Amino acid sequence: MLGRYPLSEGPRLEMKLRKLHGLSYREASAELSLGPKVKLEGDTDLLLGIGSSEMELAKSRKNVLVARTFSKIFGLAGLRIGYGLGATQIIDRLRPFMLGQLSLSMAGVLAAEASMDDQQHMAKTKALHQTTLELWDRCFRTAGWKMTTSEACLCWVDVGQDATPLVHFLAERDVLISGGRRWQLPNCVRISMGTEEENNRLAAGVVAFGKT
Repeated sequence: MLGRYPLSEGPRLEMKLRKLHGLSYREASAELSLGPKVKLEGDTDLLLGIGSSEMELAKSRKNVLVARTFSKIFGLAGLRIGYGLGATQIIDRLRPFMLGQLSLSMAGVLAAEASMDDQQHMAKTKALHQTTLELWDRCFRTAGWKMTTSEACLCWVDVGQDATPLVHFLAERDVLISGGRRWQLPNCVRISMGTEEENNRLAAGVVAFGKT
C-alpha cells in the first residue's frame, strides 16, 4: 500500500483510508476517484470488520483492493492467513506473486473457518476495542496529547514534543510502542492494542511519565 508514496505519508495515508470506513458506497466511491492507475488497499480487519461499502467498492471499482487478515479480530496472528477482494485485473496482476497452496497451512485454514463462526469472541474483541479507545482518549487528553480518531486496533498520538523519551520510559516498564521518527513524525507514537491488562499498563505508564 505504501510503496507508491513517500514513507512519511504512511500515517497520513493510513488516516485517509480510515475515513472510508462507515461511508456509504456513494461517498466512498467519490473519495476513491483518483484515476485509473491508482490502487488503494485497505486492511478492513484493522477496522474490525468488513462492511457493505468495502464489499461494493471491491466489486465495482477497478482501482480498489480490499485485503482482510485473520490476525486481528479473529485472533489468529501468526497463522499468516487472510484473503483479498478486488477486480479480476488486480487479482491477475498479483497472481504471479502468490504461492498458492504453499502459502497456507491446514491449521490456518481450519482455524480461519472456525473463527468466522465464533461470534462470541468477535463480540468480546469489539467490546475491548471500544473500552480501550475510551480509556486511551481520557488518558491522553489528561496528558495534554492529541489522539487521532480511530476505528482500528491501533492509534496515533501526538505528544507535542520529541516522543523518544516516552518510548524509552515505557519500554523500561515492558510497554512497547513505536516512535514516529521512522515516518518523519518525531512528536508522534503509534500504539497497538493488547489485552485489557496490557492496555491498562500503558495508561498507567503514561500517568507515571507525566509525573517525571
